[in-house]
Amino acid sequence: MHRFGSRLSLAWARGKIAHIEHLLPDRGSIIDIGSGRGVVTAVLRDRGYAATPLDVRDRSVEPALAPVLYDGGAIPFPDRTFDCALLLTVLHHTPEPDAVLREAARVARRLIVIEDVYTNAVQKHLTFFTDSLFNLEFRGHPHSNRTDAEWRKAFVDLGLELEAATVRERRVLLFYRQVAYGLIRSQ
Repeated sequence: MHRFGSRLSLAWARGKIAHIEHLLPDRGSIIDIGSGRGVVTAVLRDRGYAATPLDVRDRSVEPALAPVLYDGGAIPFPDRTFDCALLLTVLHHTPEPDAVLREAARVARRLIVIEDVYTNAVQKHLTFFTDSLFNLEFRGHPHSNRTDAEWRKAFVDLGLELEAATVRERRVLLFYRQVAYGLIRSQ
């Protein structure tokens, strides 16, 4: 067993990183926003990145992975501190995803976002149910999921530009769709 958690957690983290590997910088500093247990941060550190976990509460699997805590509003770092910000299946858990994106764009030169998207009402409700079940969040979950088109519009409205050839889609559980977005500030 790896020192950073269970084999299942490691497989999950490696799968997330495989989904965005083509978007990651070759090296540098990364802020893992909504780091959860910190397993993605751990894998990135093992690969040589200077990865900083950030979250609204500490659910880390070991002290070395404890996140910088914040209130979900202003990220407590100066402008452009990081080469890259990761928001991996985080935004739909926040009541104001655009505010989180704005802050991520302030502290990082580029952003990588993975989000669960839907294309119809049935898929939307199945996504909500599955996400609540997987995360054991049945009360207070904002379900800020959007369609791919809605995320793309939000990015444009926030002055973020989709980098060329950076969107990948994969199906999870036959109906569950995730899209990875690589973004840079267009301003």
